[in-house]
Amino acid sequence: MKKIKEIFKNNLKIVIAFILGIIISGTTVYAATILYNANQVGFDNSNTSLQSTDVQGALDELYTRANKINVYENIQCPGCVYRNSTTRKYNSNSRLADGTNNTLTSSEYTTDYTTLNSNHFLGHVIDANGNILSSFVCGIEEGTLFCLRGVAADESSLTYKPFYQENINKLNKVFPGCNATISQVSVSCYGRSSAIRAIAAAEGYVYLGTTTPNHFCYVYSDGLSYC
Repeated sequence: MKKIKEIFKNNLKIVIAFILGIIISGTTVYAATILYNANQVGFDNSNTSLQSTDVQGALDELYTRANKINVYENIQCPGCVYRNSTTRKYNSNSRLADGTNNTLTSSEYTTDYTTLNSNHFLGHVIDANGNILSSFVCGIEEGTLFCLRGVAADESSLTYKPFYQENINKLNKVFPGCNATISQVSVSCYGRSSAIRAIAAAEGYVYLGTTTPNHFCYVYSDGLSYC
């Protein structure tokens, strides 16, 4: 017994470390067994655009958004400026452009379409002098922006078909069940989450808006655009 006491006395630090190791290991194992479902863990969304207040909901939202990015790829209007105005403007290549009605000043457009407070509006590609190079009707469906290109009549009819096909591809992505085809003279599709309606025609014009209230934005085949 005396020898055992001497062993403990001479190796006290080792013994204490050994005991602490057992306690810590046991605590770790116990802690590891306390599991929570992701929907039981709170999530602070105050500094995000997410709506969820738990981790599972936030992950689900991010997953949905990632899928939408893939689905809505290449349907927007890169470099566009936006307006929601009754002022009639023409594309610069339109035969009706007179040098003044085919330009936009900075007070006539915004680069942030969310400030327009509408789910449909016009999009324009402009040059450094404000000349309108091309025009689109744009809408928001299920929180995502999409834009349909209008084709001015002065452009060769041979260019109508690829642009019409481009618009059809966009409509079929945005509005599942639309099933638009190039053989149709014109296509009309309706939104799922809103009253939005989008129309594209083989001859180049596009328009988009709502019937309740009745408000549409147009880009005609002569290059005219307005809401």
